[in-house]
Amino acid sequence: MEIPFVFTLVQSGLVHGLAFWFDVAYVGSKSTVWLSTAPTEPLTHWYQVRCLLQTPLFAKLGQTLSGTVLLTANKRQSYDIHITATVDQSGFRSGNTLDLKNPFFSRAVGVTSRSHPGKGDDAGKGWILSWH
Repeated sequence: MEIPFVFTLVQSGLVHGLAFWFDVAYVGSKSTVWLSTAPTEPLTHWYQVRCLLQTPLFAKLGQTLSGTVLLTANKRQSYDIHITATVDQSGFRSGNTLDLKNPFFSRAVGVTSRSHPGKGDDAGKGWILSWH
């Protein structure tokens, strides 16, 4: 599955990577139940996924970051994530290939149920971009 993206930067700084999560609807005949792994929702055992670029990219306020995320099934019953990202105005480019099963990328490192990302006083700090 290939997912293109374009973001307009709301502040100048380094882009270290992208964060991913999913929402799914279970549609029944009488009701629909939603499951979300978003940082603003209660924790699940899936967490969010952080995908770091090999080299952070500097971008200025108002510039655009574009690229693709390619998910390919692998033999480990998981996916490899191939990211390419470019700051369109400067041409600076970075990317990475990550194993979704690697717990370093698929866990909210340092997050406990008392310090949920997206909640409380530290909501949004340290995240330049998030995408879902």
